Amino acid sequence: MPITPAVIPANYNTAITKQGCFDADVMNQINAIMAAGDSLVAIVSNPGLGFAAFNSAAAVTLLPAGFPAGTYECNIYAVLTTAFATNTTWNFSLGFTDDATAQTPIVLTSSTLTINTAVSAYYVFRSTGATALTYTPGKTGSAATTGVVAFSLTIQRLL
Repeated sequence: MPITPAVIPANYNTAITKQGCFDADVMNQINAIMAAGDSLVAIVSNPGLGFAAFNSAAAVTLLPAGFPAGTYECNIYAVLTTAFATNTTWNFSLGFTDDATAQTPIVLTSSTLTINTAVSAYYVFRSTGATALTYTPGKTGSAATTGVVAFSLTIQRLL
């Protein structure tokens, strides 16, 4: 698969004669580079994902089927804002299809049930884009009866 270089605007590296803390011209250049590079392709931020979502383990679509094939990185940061009761671990998994088959790796898992405990993880993977890219909150052990997780998830295209 050939690497397609990002299209950089002709006026990208021109001198900026304005003064200021963070000019609109600089922001426009940054946005053009980010858009041309397809680097950050999915963002999810949820300040309060309740225990029911972990109990049901329902997949949530990040990118629909047909997104560009390539190598991606997933980053997840999560903090327990209300303690989970009764289950043993909670986790986030991804769903995608690589060059061989469908995959559902667990990207982040935590056995902490203590409030204000933060965990983070990253996962690098290759996808063909043949199926949707999804994430699934889940748990092991018995169903939780209370608990809330605040989390952020990003997907970045590397190649």
